[in-house]
Amino acid sequence: MAKLSLFSLLLLTVYVVKESSQAVNLAEVECGYPKAPFVRIKNGVDAQAGEFPWHVALHIADVYNSSFTIYTCVGAIIHKRFVMTAAHCVQSLRAESIVAMIGSHSQSKPSKFEQRIQVENVIVHPSYLITGSQVYNDIALLELTEDVTWNRLVLPVCLPDEKEDGHESRDDLDSDPLVGRPVTVAGWGLTDEVKEGGELADTLQKVELEVLSLTKCREWIEELLGRYYPLRETQLCAGLEEGLKDSCTGDSGGPLLLKNAENQRVAIGVVSTGFGCGRPRQPGVYTRVSKFLEWIIDTIKESGHYVPDRGSEETVR
Repeated sequence: MAKLSLFSLLLLTVYVVKESSQAVNLAEVECGYPKAPFVRIKNGVDAQAGEFPWHVALHIADVYNSSFTIYTCVGAIIHKRFVMTAAHCVQSLRAESIVAMIGSHSQSKPSKFEQRIQVENVIVHPSYLITGSQVYNDIALLELTEDVTWNRLVLPVCLPDEKEDGHESRDDLDSDPLVGRPVTVAGWGLTDEVKEGGELADTLQKVELEVLSLTKCREWIEELLGRYYPLRETQLCAGLEEGLKDSCTGDSGGPLLLKNAENQRVAIGVVSTGFGCGRPRQPGVYTRVSKFLEWIIDTIKESGHYVPDRGSEETVR
């Protein structure tokens, strides 16, 4: 099943970074570099303020009282007017009901850097499909009503380049050079499954995981379900065989981050689906961003907003 949004719960519910590769920057400022000093995701730890300056807390506003909002999902800033998230988080929502909390760190203590911006347009990938427990092409863009203001706690994340991906085969799911790489996911979702006492995190949580092959991921999921569970080359899996650490309900839409050789954080995935939170041999399934890069760029251009030429120095920072 999809890693449900908190809103749904309340109503109820890569880029391959080779050692010398470069990231894609769709913004006019440097991407992927936190400017703040470093010093619940299942079994995560508190992130430092500014450690993930592209993270956005997505809220749903009350139609009768816009000052009251409910946290629902995570997004990532990729452009001064666009936030990337999971399609299942927003496909049933009206744009005017979504509020992007930019520069958010603590849900209960807004900082002076936080920007509250309404969403103007929800753009779900045209091939998005959710059927039973399977979710495909789970990616969406949120066009904001105004530009974000860049500061040390508000910066864009880098995107992967499909040309650098190195994984083209639909048949050989084990040849992916991302497998075994350490990755990070962060969010304000539940700290555990509801039946285990999980609760919404107030402070942004982070956890370190590992990219797994789609073959192993599929085998483990099929062990759980007792039936065939197809995965596609447009998906990624990340987790640990022993479980314990994972994304959870409410972390949907957040970026799966890989650090490249230039120490840039690259959003290689989007939190999409999974079974439970931190269960052994049950990794999370993520949308593979590199497979949707052209759609992302075309969508932003079609909206009338500027995107730097990928061949220019503007995109290679």
